[in-house]
Amino acid sequence: NVDTLNVMPLDLDTFAGSERFMAGTRLGAAFGRGIKAYLAANYPDAIEHFKTALIAAYVEGDEKSQIYDRERAIIYLYIGNACAFQDDWPTAQREYLESVQTDPQLAEAHYNLGVAFGAMRQIDRAIGAFKEALEHNNGLYEAHFALGRAYQMLDDAGRAYIHFTSARELRPYAGEPLYYMGLMHQAHGAHELAQRCFAEALRVEPT
Repeated sequence: NVDTLNVMPLDLDTFAGSERFMAGTRLGAAFGRGIKAYLAANYPDAIEHFKTALIAAYVEGDEKSQIYDRERAIIYLYIGNACAFQDDWPTAQREYLESVQTDPQLAEAHYNLGVAFGAMRQIDRAIGAFKEALEHNNGLYEAHFALGRAYQMLDDAGRAYIHFTSARELRPYAGEPLYYMGLMHQAHGAHELAQRCFAEALRVEPT
């Protein structure tokens, strides 16, 4: 549906650089249970365990239980995702805001905030969040693709085309940017160009 900003939240490799979470503390235990529940799509339990982990970081207070802003921001991001996957977008938005306020450099959190804004039909705010994500990671395919979709919804074909092209350069074998470029050509009566885009989309991504 061209009228829907159908982009998805991003996950992160939470364990990278965060092995201290697993160091036998209540923080580590809660975090581990949260990840296990999250991967099993048991999102209500995941949220509770992640919140327990955040509380434990403050309550325990010893060196092993200290977490950096980046790690805290990642936990907020995962709580936001767990809410988003339950279609609770207002709560997801609040958690993503906590994430970007905790670590403003975390590009994926800005992107996921944009996804939440988009899901709530706040397209201008979504665009701002996607742009902020690219400020911190210009190679984030998902943000370029999402900006293309957002500008397409606003009938700003020029900006949409630029970001779909950037997405293609970052991920040459993704068919989605080509598909939506084809839809834009079709909407403006350029049927031959649309057909080329659709054919190329099928070539690079036959499924």
